[in-house]
Parts: sequence; C-alpha cells; structure tokens
Amino acid sequence: MKCQVYRCYDKDDCLIYVGSSICIDSRILNHRGQSKWFNETVKITMQHFSSQRKMLAVERKAIETENPKYNIKGTSKSALLKLDITKENLRHKKALIRIRKKIMGWSNK
Repeated sequence: MKCQVYRCYDKDDCLIYVGSSICIDSRILNHRGQSKWFNETVKITMQHFSSQRKMLAVERKAIETENPKYNIKGTSKSALLKLDITKENLRHKKALIRIRKKIMGWSNK
C-alpha cells in the first residue's frame, strides 16, 4: 500500500490544499474533475509513508500548521476513521463504513 500526503500549490507557490491517499493517481484525477480549486494547481509535491496511521497524522498536522487555502479544519479523514461504533450507533454501522470508504477512496467491491 502506498500511503502519501500531497500538497498542491498555486502559481505564486502558495499552499492551497493538503491531502492524503493510498491511491494518489485516482485521487488527483478525482480532484481534477470535482474540486473547484484544482484549476489553480500548478505544482503537487508528495511524501511517502510506510503506514496509513503516519500518513493521516502528517496530513492532519500539515492542515493545522501550514494553513492551506482550501482545506477546512476539523474535517480530517483521521477523525472520521476513528469514529467508535458503539451499541448506540450500531444501527448506523453500515452508513459509517460507507462514509469511511468514500473518504479513503476505497472501492465498495
């Protein structure tokens, strides 16, 4: 599994977005087709990690400390991945799993 944190920069070399993915090619294609900010991107840098946990920690810290223009703080993937599935929300388990898969770009196959 290739765990990567990527940073997107605009023409003035300003950081506009920080993200992470285990499938960077499809994630970038997804941004190209769906993210309004992507047309501002002129450079993308990547960091590689050996674990998903480390990748998500680095992404979260980068969003918090580097202030990318288009990231929304408080909506990190790592927070959603850590949701507890307790008795109270057990009936929502399937919905939570679908959300986790969508956020991580995992297939439903």
